[in-house]
Amino acid sequence: MVMYFPKNVRHLFIFATCAILSGYVLDTIVFYDVFSRFINIINAIVFATNLIILLLVLNNKVNIEIGYLIIIYTTLSGILVVSIYDLFNGALITHLLVRNIILFPLVIYTIGFVVNKKQMVYASVVIAVLFPAVLLASGVHMLMDFAPFVSIMTVLSALAMNLFLSSLEKSIEENLIKERELADKNSELELLNKNKNNLLSVISHDLIGPIGVTQQTVKYLMEEELPEEDKKFLIQIVDSSLDNIYNVLNNLLLWARNEQGVMKSTPENLNVHSIVCDTISFLRKEAQVKSICISNAVIPSIKSYSDKLLLETTLRNLVSNAIKYTNENGSIWITSTIVENMCVISVKDNGIGISEENKKRIFVDYKGITRLGTKNEKGSGLGLKICKEFVQKNGGEIWVKSEIGIGTEFLFSIPKEKNEV
Repeated sequence: MVMYFPKNVRHLFIFATCAILSGYVLDTIVFYDVFSRFINIINAIVFATNLIILLLVLNNKVNIEIGYLIIIYTTLSGILVVSIYDLFNGALITHLLVRNIILFPLVIYTIGFVVNKKQMVYASVVIAVLFPAVLLASGVHMLMDFAPFVSIMTVLSALAMNLFLSSLEKSIEENLIKERELADKNSELELLNKNKNNLLSVISHDLIGPIGVTQQTVKYLMEEELPEEDKKFLIQIVDSSLDNIYNVLNNLLLWARNEQGVMKSTPENLNVHSIVCDTISFLRKEAQVKSICISNAVIPSIKSYSDKLLLETTLRNLVSNAIKYTNENGSIWITSTIVENMCVISVKDNGIGISEENKKRIFVDYKGITRLGTKNEKGSGLGLKICKEFVQKNGGEIWVKSEIGIGTEFLFSIPKEKNEV
């Protein structure tokens, strides 16, 4: 509870507590007689202890919560000591009763606020039992008549404070939950904003290059008379640049639709082997440029209950990446296995591999993980992020195995076919 009070309020509690004790000390001095020296000594010790602890707390020499606990209990001790002394001075009986009726609940409330409910219960039990016992032991009928009242007052004070603190704690807990939720949302927004900024930076860079090359090449073709062989070479450059632009824009469009929540998953039973065949056919030209052989070893009969667009996009990005980072005359293998109720698809190549550092970040952010392919192909780094989101949307997971200079294997799981009722 202490942590929710400002520092100046907590210090005010300490001063108020010390002021209460000071009042008792002054009372004792005012009614001083030869029989009260022992009581005076005890009060002086208690008061000095409180004062020393207060100074230590204010100078950050003692933990403030520990300081509270000691101050409260030493004050409580002082109150009880002075009260016991007052019991045997008949002239002070009325003053004693009025003072304790006011101050005992105050002590209970202070302990509950400043320390905790558990300590407050202990203190109220001590007051409710010890002080009435002293009243009864005094033999003074007037005091004995008030003993039950003091016990009831103390118990009711503790009960009322307990109920109040319980409602306060509930309110604080609810506020803490809201604060945590707000902090989590702020963190998510900051991460999303950071990723978007990185993404826009990477995409703008990767679009400007191919567009610039295409523009310059087309101008050159229009202005210069060139041999057919040179024209064919330049047209291939334009074609390659347009492919890069198409891939970047297509991935950007899919990512934007997914982020906006307009892309809905509509799963159905799909023949995975057939979709892999379509993917290889779509990327055949890219593979032929580098004389890369792509093998489809997916089990022909295997089916998955997945969204077709999400699965096609995932496979297209993984195979396209494999082509990009595989040397000429390399190989790519697409295989499948069944693990319990999931199909695990593997896209493996014998390319340049991925470093350990990039493996940790490859599905997380866009900045700093893009690199040129084996023939200087460019990429935005967005494809693998999309793969992760789309695989998860289909109900699976994606992971990577790779060694530098040996090759890379991307694996992802998707649900097996759903039996129709």
